[in-house]
Amino acid sequence: VHLNGVGAANVRGIINVALGLEGCGYKLELENGVLNHSANAQAEDPDATITLSRETLNKIILKETTLKKAQQAGEVTIVGNAAKVNEMLRCMESFSFWFPVVTP
Repeated sequence: VHLNGVGAANVRGIINVALGLEGCGYKLELENGVLNHSANAQAEDPDATITLSRETLNKIILKETTLKKAQQAGEVTIVGNAAKVNEMLRCMESFSFWFPVVTP
């Protein structure tokens, strides 16, 4: 997954990600088509906070489930503006595992 910088050019958002009992947190900031993350950091006034376990995050990354399904199963909690989370996720693109690293 990567960010579509052109599509995200006018999207702004700050999301805190809390990995539950693992005690780890990340701050995701999207602005000017750039997504930055900070480990072990939390924004004071985020648009939303997502709380999930590392195990659930792994399942989402491996496409064994989706954020929506995990939320419906009670494995993910979103506090704040869930629409902002969806807006930021729409800026992400998937690409083929065998994408060309070097092209002619």
